[in-house]
Amino acid sequence: MSSVKRRPLIQAIVCDSCDVMLEDIDVKPGHTVFCPRCGSKLYVPRADSCNRTLAFSITALILFYPAMVMPIMTLYTFGMEQSASVVGSIFKLFDKGYVFVSVIALLTVFVFPLFRLLLLLCVSLGLKCRKDFFRISFLMRCYHYLDEWSMPEVYMLGILVTIIKIYHLAYIRYDTGLFCFVGLILAITCASTTMDERFYWNAIEKLQMGNR
Repeated sequence: MSSVKRRPLIQAIVCDSCDVMLEDIDVKPGHTVFCPRCGSKLYVPRADSCNRTLAFSITALILFYPAMVMPIMTLYTFGMEQSASVVGSIFKLFDKGYVFVSVIALLTVFVFPLFRLLLLLCVSLGLKCRKDFFRISFLMRCYHYLDEWSMPEVYMLGILVTIIKIYHLAYIRYDTGLFCFVGLILAITCASTTMDERFYWNAIEKLQMGNR
């Protein structure tokens, strides 16, 4: 029997605007790939994606605990003083009977962002060390699914609206938790921005093919 040589698989990329399928090519950072049919932007490679994403994810995890537990702000009004943290405000919603709202806030502000950062850390660390920790492809898919459910920036928007509405009614002291929360959002945003999903998937594929 004659041996049959397998042809290498050709990776493809699909334009989100016109659905044309094109052969994927390697592009150096600093360049941009455009669709030849409609001119839409297809892909922008990011320099040193793995190391930068790993650094920002570690920074976000360091800031996560103080951002959630430490007081965000303290209000002084009519001789009364009241402070609250992110986790404390969620439990107050639960105590007042807003069970559904408190559960949604707990998931989107605390649980999902934490798991998303941990998944991103494991994937980036696995690619950095060239180790397939806990099946990196599965962790990468989980990270992609949780991306739409992690919304700490929405909570930050609520904080800003509250400050605008009550700043003339009470004296507001901004506590350490607020600055940690702002730093957390910036670190999460930077981690998402520096993460090159195309590079990650290609690196995961190469890693899994090398382990076979």
